[in-house]
Amino acid sequence: MKDIMFLFGSGADTDVNGHLVSGSQFAESIIQNKYAKEINNITQEDFRNFKLISHNSKKIFIQTIVHNENLAREMLSSEDDVNLVIDYNNGTKNSNTTKKKITKMCRKWYDLITNTEIPQEQSEKDAKEFFLKNAALFGSLDEKFNSLRYPNKKDANAKRVINAYWTVFMVMFKSLFGEISELDFDAVLKKLLDEKTVAKNMLSGQSDCYYNTVNKVKGNYHIATTNYTAFVSTAFENRANYLNGKLSWFEDLYNLTVYDCTQESERDLIVKHPKNIIPFIFIPSGVKPIVCPKQVKEYTDFKSNLESSSILCVIGYRFNSEDNHINSFIADWLRKDKNVLIYFNYKENTEHKEDFNLEDLYWIKMLIEGGKYKTIDKIEGFNFDFIDEHKVIDIKINKNNARETVSHFVEQYNQRIAAM
Repeated sequence: MKDIMFLFGSGADTDVNGHLVSGSQFAESIIQNKYAKEINNITQEDFRNFKLISHNSKKIFIQTIVHNENLAREMLSSEDDVNLVIDYNNGTKNSNTTKKKITKMCRKWYDLITNTEIPQEQSEKDAKEFFLKNAALFGSLDEKFNSLRYPNKKDANAKRVINAYWTVFMVMFKSLFGEISELDFDAVLKKLLDEKTVAKNMLSGQSDCYYNTVNKVKGNYHIATTNYTAFVSTAFENRANYLNGKLSWFEDLYNLTVYDCTQESERDLIVKHPKNIIPFIFIPSGVKPIVCPKQVKEYTDFKSNLESSSILCVIGYRFNSEDNHINSFIADWLRKDKNVLIYFNYKENTEHKEDFNLEDLYWIKMLIEGGKYKTIDKIEGFNFDFIDEHKVIDIKINKNNARETVSHFVEQYNQRIAAM
């Protein structure tokens, strides 16, 4: 039997530390420009006036509704507003009157999502949640990314991109280390030297978290992650492939290199020119930072480990188009005979429909024609014989049974290994 690989997403980190954030909280912090002061302390540049969107922004709201039409109809109070946006986007309604209505609606939504206070009306709460959780925010970032090619002449768009990257970094950093308002760049880098100690202490208090459970797997296994933190590398003693960068990695826009602040010689180079530096993390954007030797090694090892495995278990991660640089590796691997994807499909317990349908992904759909897709609602219904009959096994989990389900799977896998 070949090896097994586990791919962990942000849900695995929050399983250890509930204060860690991602997704909508990234978007909220970027939209509200929450960390402008802290970023100024680090970079010595003032980004207060370089928000990613402005009160004149319309595209982000239109695209968000178009890409999530059914959910928009459920969560936005006026279906007429949704219909108007859809018709406007399709070009069937583009009169000046329509444009004025769209502009007015978008300004209302802008005021709603940039306001840090919680709305009183339920309809406004729903609308704010809808846009922050689903905002096509990073499309706006993608179209500005090209401006980073000229680091010696940072225009407004370049500053908006840099501000967004540092904001995501600060969100993650604060969730790990607490108060950050008075830290300069050198102090931030020194704290990152303690990241593994912080991670170790948090892991020790969560004995049945995903990471500690998977650590009990018998036989040969491999680890990869889309996360930036040191939880995975700490739990698995530096065995993990980091596919989306690390908190401890920083890109030098001038010198086209990536530094690791845990290496003293590289840390000295980072603090010399803070205005040239951005975090080397792949935020939820279709455009990625430079290709560098550090990242090439991560992907080379990931590809090798994936090819030596016949099972890929995905935990705490939701496939998305922003990670097509990862999806392409998995799709190519999954096309080969006897390779199986086991997907732990986490469902949020919310009143709004947020089911993620794996079979809706086109590259998955092409692989499961002919009934090679199995859905399991309870882990007791899982049988390893399924891997001989299916390409994709979709195991439904929620906050009440997620840890138990992963533990049960590991126990079954270990029994299978012992019997061989």
